[in-house]
This record gives sequence, C-alpha cells and structure tokens, in this order.
Amino acid sequence: MPLDTFYNNTSTQEGGLDTIERRRLFENSKTAQFIAKLDADIFNQPLYLINHCEVDIEIIPNDSRFVLMTFGLQNAMEVATRYHFEVVNMKLYVKKVDLMDGLALDIAKRLETKPARYSIRKTMMKPLFISQGRYEFNANLFMDQIPRRITLGLVSNSDYVGDIKRSPFNFHHFNVREISIIANGRNYPQAPYDFDYENGKYVRALMI
Repeated sequence: MPLDTFYNNTSTQEGGLDTIERRRLFENSKTAQFIAKLDADIFNQPLYLINHCEVDIEIIPNDSRFVLMTFGLQNAMEVATRYHFEVVNMKLYVKKVDLMDGLALDIAKRLETKPARYSIRKTMMKPLFISQGRYEFNANLFMDQIPRRITLGLVSNSDYVGDIKRSPFNFHHFNVREISIIANGRNYPQAPYDFDYENGKYVRALMI
C-alpha cells in the first residue's frame, strides 16, 4: 500500500482502478493511516536547522469537495449523500542530530557574530482564471524575482474550486495553440511552444 495514497492512474482520473483502490481505504467510514514528507520550502533544502530555532507549522485541509470523488455514486442514489473528509489525528516526526561538544561550541560562537543563513528555493502557486471563449490571454505572473522554472497546468474552473464528482487534477490542453513567457524583454523559450494536437505535435511542452 502506498504510504501517501498515491496510485498510478490506470485509465481516467474518475473511476479508474487507482480511484477504486483509494476508495476502499475509506469504505464504510473507515479510518486509514498515512505518512508523507512535508512539502514546504524550508524542508526541501539539505541543511539542518540550528538549535532553539522556532518553527510554526500550520496545516489546513482543503474542502471535502476538493479532496473527495464519488465518480458516479451520486447518480445511483435517489438522495444525494454528503461526504466529509476529516483528519482525526496528526503527528510530526523530527530527526535530531547529536553534535560533538567542540562542534556545537564552534557553531554557537559563529552565531554570536552572524546569523544562520539558509538558501531556500521559494515555491509559489498563482491561480489565473481564463473566461470561456477567449482566444488570447496575457497575465503578469511575478513582479519581483524571475522564477527559475514555471510549470503550467490547465483545469476547468469547477475542478479547481472543487467538484465531488470530478478530480481536481484532471488536466486538459483546452486546444491551447501557443505559449510564451516574456521576462526583462526576452522571450522564454526563444522559440515559443507551438502545439498541433490533431497531428500529435505537442511533446515539447512535456519536457522539464
């Protein structure tokens, strides 16, 4: 059993074998246990945190309509059933390192003269709404630093807001023909992404 409930998609996002396996974990209001790494910028860097470093962690679950799927069960029932996802208990496991006395004293002396610095690669998500019927869309993504990498995904508005009958990760191309980014007067990439879905010419956008 995957520790974080991840199953490879076997067919579609709604109703595939992977969805059925996840549903079995919660049938008849059962509880299930999972473990996963916190995907936060501070925890994605390789250095240890120093002693007496205060870290506040706040975890807020998404709405149940966003994290749950019924994939057709509502249509089979005369009265719509309201499902709810609840986190019953949560624990944070932290690994500690015991330093030699000399090394710990050396670190303490350095902290008296200058603060500890961590090189953190910031991750941001910015949602944009494209109204139906648009053939061209321009948006200011970032106003300060130029990002190292941009990953673009397109989903319908109902999936993004949360629809218990659909997957929020059901990405589509929506017949987008061309994509390009302009930063400091330069186009990225130099040759814009040009897609032709009917003839199967779109693999360039899948390279990271």
